[in-house]
Amino acid sequence: MMIVVLLVGLLFVFIAVKITTNNIKFSRHAITTTGEIVDFKVSEHTREDNDSDDSGTEISIGSSTTKMYAPVISYTTEDNETFLYESDTSSSHPSQSKGDKVEIAYLPSNPSDASLVGFSSRWISVIIMSILGTGLIFLGAADLIS
Repeated sequence: MMIVVLLVGLLFVFIAVKITTNNIKFSRHAITTTGEIVDFKVSEHTREDNDSDDSGTEISIGSSTTKMYAPVISYTTEDNETFLYESDTSSSHPSQSKGDKVEIAYLPSNPSDASLVGFSSRWISVIIMSILGTGLIFLGAADLIS
């Protein structure tokens, strides 16, 4: 069983390295411009809330729905082409509003390939995958060694 944990950890670290490599390549070739938030894509996520009765039977006690907002950004390239970029990052309480200006980077060879400029938009997934992967590797290796 712990060999599976070790392999999943290695997979997470591999994915983190791959994302890092892609981010670095993108950063080397990307051009930065100012975009404007023109809309928010709204998605709904429903969570079922369950509990157990005295006999241990699981019962539903309701559900809750959360709306998530991902900014849609309009930006213009050096060639005066306008594109829309929908952020991969969403939140239930957006910190920005329509009309706000944001920095966005795009590839001149493929202007529709864009990304928000900022630490969290590029590196949070790498950090999470690295921490989880390293933890799973240590957990799996420690069990295999003992």
